[in-house]
Amino acid sequence: MIELSQVNIDLGIISEFSEIIAAFITSCTAIWGVSTWKKQLKAKAELDLARGLMRSLGQLESSIVSTRIPWQTSNKTMEAELHIQHSEDLHQNFKHEYDVQSALYQKRWEVITKSINNLNNTLFEAEALWGETVIRKADGLFDCIGKLYRAIDDYLISIQYPETTNKDEYEKCRRIMAIPGGFSGPDEFSDEMNEAIKVIKEYIKPKLRITKK
Repeated sequence: MIELSQVNIDLGIISEFSEIIAAFITSCTAIWGVSTWKKQLKAKAELDLARGLMRSLGQLESSIVSTRIPWQTSNKTMEAELHIQHSEDLHQNFKHEYDVQSALYQKRWEVITKSINNLNNTLFEAEALWGETVIRKADGLFDCIGKLYRAIDDYLISIQYPETTNKDEYEKCRRIMAIPGGFSGPDEFSDEMNEAIKVIKEYIKPKLRITKK
């Protein structure tokens, strides 16, 4: 025969055990919730960063194309003329054509510089989240930008000192710094740049997809 006191003890033990189980389940649920929340935050951060990189790449690509446009409008030329007239830093022996072209390309390059800075800022953020690999993926693109800068610089030097200009080197610079044939001819530099941009985009694209769990 079971005594009533024994039943009371058993019920007390069961009650305590139930409270322990309930607390354990609550703790597990909280831990799971925090873990899921952190994963969602990371996924959103990666998505925002990937989108930011895509925007920065688009802006830089657009600024490079604009810089390489082979023709110059009369308005831009007049702006360059005004810049020359108000500048006190240009050497008095510089030739007029060099002055104009230098001012024009300086203005164009300012847009590229701004785009480069935007891309670099986003790349540094991406490095903190994805590691150094994303920085290395951009090496080819920055090599192209350096090649473009040197071609423009050599072109300006050839205007300033035409007697020292090598025709083959001049044509090589022109093919890099200006889109051949007004967008209709073969463009080796553009192909190289597009391939460099593709490397970065292929790395970013998987991070644009969020898998819901």
